[in-house]
Amino acid sequence: MKRNSSVIFLLTLLFTTLAMAVMGFHPGFEDDGIYLSAIKKRLNPALYPHDSDFFRFQMQATLFDNWIAGFVRWTHIPLAWAELFWQVASIALILYGCWAIARRLFPEARAQWAGVAMVAAMLSLPVAGTGLYLVDQHLHPRTMATAFILLAVERVLARRKGQAALLLALAFLLHPIMAALGLSFCIFLAMALLNENKDGTKNLLQNCLQFAMKRQGTTSVVPKTAFCDSGFSRCGISNIRKQRYAGAKAQDLLVELAARLKLCPDASRNLHGILQEAPRMNPTPTLATKTKASRGWGTRWQGSTIAVAFIPLGWVFDPPNPIWRQAVLMHNSLCLYHWAWYEWLGAVAPLGLFWLLSRMAHRQGDRLLQRFALAVAAYGAFQLALAMTLLAIPSLIRVAPFQPMRFLHLIYFFLTLMAGCLLGRYLLKASLWRWAVYLAAINGGMFLSQWMLFDNSYHLELPGRAAANPWLQAFDWVRQKTPTDAYFALDPEYMAAPGEDYHCFRALAERGMMADNIKDPAVVTQIPELALQWARDVKARQGWKSFQRADFERLKAEFGVDWVIVSDPAPMGLDCRWHNGSLTVCRVP
Repeated sequence: MKRNSSVIFLLTLLFTTLAMAVMGFHPGFEDDGIYLSAIKKRLNPALYPHDSDFFRFQMQATLFDNWIAGFVRWTHIPLAWAELFWQVASIALILYGCWAIARRLFPEARAQWAGVAMVAAMLSLPVAGTGLYLVDQHLHPRTMATAFILLAVERVLARRKGQAALLLALAFLLHPIMAALGLSFCIFLAMALLNENKDGTKNLLQNCLQFAMKRQGTTSVVPKTAFCDSGFSRCGISNIRKQRYAGAKAQDLLVELAARLKLCPDASRNLHGILQEAPRMNPTPTLATKTKASRGWGTRWQGSTIAVAFIPLGWVFDPPNPIWRQAVLMHNSLCLYHWAWYEWLGAVAPLGLFWLLSRMAHRQGDRLLQRFALAVAAYGAFQLALAMTLLAIPSLIRVAPFQPMRFLHLIYFFLTLMAGCLLGRYLLKASLWRWAVYLAAINGGMFLSQWMLFDNSYHLELPGRAAANPWLQAFDWVRQKTPTDAYFALDPEYMAAPGEDYHCFRALAERGMMADNIKDPAVVTQIPELALQWARDVKARQGWKSFQRADFERLKAEFGVDWVIVSDPAPMGLDCRWHNGSLTVCRVP
């Protein structure tokens, strides 16, 4: 057992390292502009005196910023290293959760680790039209919540209700929306397991063989090594053959057992070998097995009453602010009926694939895999129907920012995991060269895509590494050389500028800034009260590229801006303090 645990730990660590090398690490990228700014505000309340509302309100529903800030205070580890640590730890937990789920569904170790390898390589896979990745290239509360959700799913498969509930509660503390979707899937999975054989394959096999030996006058105990957690598998059959449990009674019981459990082909062939070794005797009446009530999830759900808490949701029907509506329409991921055909295909096709997987598993007698696949398909169909209904009603547009299509995130994790497991079972097997080609293909392709996406930044932006990106160089100078209460103006589209690679000034420079027109609109969709400020900030900088000294002085008079970052060379009349050939940091007179 200790040796197996060490192997699991080492393989998980290996695939975690490989995942980080393929996906890269980019603090301050996209959403990290919200989360990293909030953490820094927790650690230094003097930061962001002008614009903290653009991350503070959104963080009220999560303890993520408190968690990381508390970890930094407790350990005295610099924030940059703490963020890297939790990114690695979260990925390791995700991969361990995937392995734990695969272990419940696939008895072959090669299938389990092929699934983990696929997930590790595909962490930066986009999820249909949702605008999400499986895992972001920076620390995100969704990543940490996903790890707990996957572990909770495995606990549901293991019939550990209390442990699953605890893990889901931890996910709720970090990302309530993703945790709610995880809870929804766990309910579907628990319902799919309701009619599963009450004793389970292992207990039924053990009871049958024990009964047969007692009828033959045998008092020896069937060794536990004869049974595997995955059920009546090759290793269980092999050990049973070695013990030579035979005789007419055992033969009849095994025949009945094979029919009832619909054994997989490998187990059936081994069972045939056992029967060939058994003495040829006249058949006797078979045993009518009687199962006892399950102590798992199934019976606890049967006959139970679910209490529903009604929360006032009148705000959903309030007429939306036109500026807020404009911010929503800027994000295609929030507008389901604006999706392209291939995005719809990415939403619907996985449901059909899991339905096909459930049929295949049913034909092979793999009950647990069948029910798992059926639960995924049913969960996806329900959530898709719910999302289509809510987003089709104009008066419910206020629901759009909750992104009901986020349910695809968990389905894509399962899709990636199952694809890898099936490849490991049916294609890779024990062939070393096939494994080499498999790992090279999936990791090489995803590495190349990430390398091209961040072509002006280091693939791994590790703490202490000097920035190669001219924008990040400017942000570093601002953080070190300007006052804490400095208020900056930049091009409202600066994140989309060539070479910027969508890094957030607010998070990396640790200074306040006027609202941008790339990432801050997403915050506005969540916090409608910020819509007016966002619109005023963006409108005031129209024609930014042609701004002169008088325009910057107007920004200072109206908004309190005292610093700007502009293209080099800067307009005449500004007090410029630093430049790098591409950008100039100037103080407004």
